[in-house]
Amino acid sequence: MMQAPDATVKQPRRANGEGSTFFWPGRGWYAAVTGPDGRRVMRKALKQTERGAETLLRQLLKQRDEGALTRRSTTLSHFKEEWLTACKRRQCKPGTLDSYRKKIESYVEPSLGRTRLDKITAGQVDRLYDELADSGLSAGTIRGVHVSLNNLLTVAKRRKLVGQVVTELVEPPKVKKYEARVLTIDEAKRLLIGIREHRYGPIWTVMLGLGCRHGEVLGLRWSDVDL
Repeated sequence: MMQAPDATVKQPRRANGEGSTFFWPGRGWYAAVTGPDGRRVMRKALKQTERGAETLLRQLLKQRDEGALTRRSTTLSHFKEEWLTACKRRQCKPGTLDSYRKKIESYVEPSLGRTRLDKITAGQVDRLYDELADSGLSAGTIRGVHVSLNNLLTVAKRRKLVGQVVTELVEPPKVKKYEARVLTIDEAKRLLIGIREHRYGPIWTVMLGLGCRHGEVLGLRWSDVDL
């Protein structure tokens, strides 16, 4: 168990909210401030002197004032369930939640799951998208991954876990506009023959014959039919 800092070490008196510096016997000089969420944030000074701890304290206070002070210890995989719970609380549809989870677990966690949220860089996200594209993933699916990851990091920023949403610095691949092609007469005949015994054959036959959309056909009732 981590021991508490030596309470006998004399520390300068400061006003509430100004943070503190202290020497932790056996560990070194530290600075600590109260974060925006009320939690105590403690960092070890890079330069192990009292002046180095004071410099670090000023940096932490500046980060807190700018809204960039983070807790630093939370990994992407750790935060995933907290994020999904927040999405559910916002009444996201079950299908949306399921899509978010699948995108993060299948495509993001293998590469970035063990990375601390505040250590994820735009370069890492760029490389992730390139690797997904090289593996054969479609541009549309990668954009879905981007939307999911951006949503996760946006919630993390609100909770002071990251200082910046790095996905805002990354451009996902563009999805090519789908150009539909009309079936030829021969192709339509072959389609009708192929779906003759299929359970959804009547639906496709009506769609082909009348040019209806999928939702329009599924909404038809017998009372709509005039033979």
